[in-house]
Formats: sequence, structure tokens, C-alpha cells
Amino acid sequence: MKKLISGIAAALTALSFSLAVSAASGYIIEPTANDNNSIVLEKGDRTLAALNFHADDDPDSFYFKVLTSLNQCLAAEAFDGQDAYYFDFVVNPSIPATSVPTLAIYNPYLDDDGEPVIKPEKVKIYQVYDDKLVDVTKNFSAQEDSDGKSCFVTATRKPGTYVLAEKSVDSEWIQTKEQAKKSVKKLPVIS
Repeated sequence: MKKLISGIAAALTALSFSLAVSAASGYIIEPTANDNNSIVLEKGDRTLAALNFHADDDPDSFYFKVLTSLNQCLAAEAFDGQDAYYFDFVVNPSIPATSVPTLAIYNPYLDDDGEPVIKPEKVKIYQVYDDKLVDVTKNFSAQEDSDGKSCFVTATRKPGTYVLAEKSVDSEWIQTKEQAKKSVKKLPVIS
């Protein structure tokens, strides 16, 4: 799996469509048809994430942004006593990709020189489902982008809500993905 994700990420470094957008405001993305597309989310001078995908032959535009305030996380107290970083990706309606897109979350545990202060392989990654957490660390691979920046890469059609943590959280917060999905509060459909 790691080789597949590494191969996809490496192949997508020479993209014909690349767009850097503000993470806070998001952006309506109009992908280039039948081509590789890359969207980079930034906040100030910091790169937060990148989404890479090959668009289908008639791609619809979509909205993409990331929220980064851990205060918005119902499970925020699980991360008390450690530095944790929240990434809530908003994609509406969907990514018009011909294959599974890759999502790179840039390593927030860096010193002033951009060097990791925690070994990337020690960082824990949790996916958030309401107030429960699923350990998805194994679904990400620690890599460097083409500029040598440390990031965590996964293949996903539906980027979700993730928290990067220095260490594991107490088991009371952890569920399996199936348990967490069953417990998610369903929002009413508005027509």
C-alpha cells in the first residue's frame, strides 16, 4: 500500500494544473478535464494540505477547504496535554476523479528550519466521527514532497476530519471505524 501511495504521489508531482488556495476561505475548484490536478491549501506561509487527482473527461467543479481549529472537534479533550492539529476537510459535492485521489497533510511538528521535531513515523493520526476517534495512522505513509517537505499521504475519495497527535490517546476515545460510523449523528436532509 505504501509503495502504491508513494508511486501515485511521485507521479503527481509533475502536474499540469496546480492551484494554491487559502485554507480558511476555501475555493471552487474547476478541474482540468482528462488531466492531473493538484490543489494546495495554505494558511499564511504554511502549507497545510494538498489534494492530487486525475480528473474525468467532464469534471464538475467542487468546493474544497480545510478547517483547522481543534476547538471545533467534539473529541478535543482527548488530546489534552499534547500538541494536536485538526484538519477538517470540506468537499462539496465530490472530487471528479477517475482514480482514487491522494491527500497529503503536511507535518505540523516542525522547528523553525522546517525540520521535524517528532519523527514522522511516531505521529498518530486519528479520524474523527462526532465525538469518537478511529486510529487511521496505518492508512497514511510518512513521505516528503518534491520540495523535501514532510507530509502524511493517503489515498481517499472522501477526505474527512483528522487529528495529528504527538502520542496515542486514551482507549476510551477509540472505536473501530464500523462502530464510529454507526454512532455518527445523522443530519436531516433539507430539500
